[in-house]
Amino acid sequence: MKKKSISNWQEGRRLRGIELYCKGWSQVSISAALGVSRTSVDRWIRKYKKDGSKSLLSIPRSGAPPRLPIEKKYEILEFLYAGAEAWGFYGDIWTCKRIGYVIEKQFGVTYHQHHIAKIMKELGWTSHKPIVRATQRNERAIENWKNYKWPAIKKSEKRGKNHFSPR
Repeated sequence: MKKKSISNWQEGRRLRGIELYCKGWSQVSISAALGVSRTSVDRWIRKYKKDGSKSLLSIPRSGAPPRLPIEKKYEILEFLYAGAEAWGFYGDIWTCKRIGYVIEKQFGVTYHQHHIAKIMKELGWTSHKPIVRATQRNERAIENWKNYKWPAIKKSEKRGKNHFSPR
């Protein structure tokens, strides 16, 4: 039997089993050596005798064809780099729902939100939780409070020890 590249370990095990069979090994010895049942070895031998070693090769399982080829998926990133507001969204935050909208507009393909998350992970795009802050937030006042007022409150708390007067 001619050696060739092996696509997976199960296929390799089947081909090795036939190789041992051709060398005169018994089915019991083959099953013990490869850690499989005698039934499996018997099935491999029958297939080999009927259709040759090609019958022992793995059959690729394709599943449903992808809706977007990988090249088109990478185009999604180009659309996202423009920012969410460039696509008419309020706030520059990308969500799976928004990405789904862009994909549908550009390619005419719809995906479930959970699948969009998988696609984005495949493309190396990580999700971020938006930081929700008030628009009227005053950063200078916050820093002042953290640096001066809060330490003063903490000091007075230590002195008073939260004393309450009894009735």
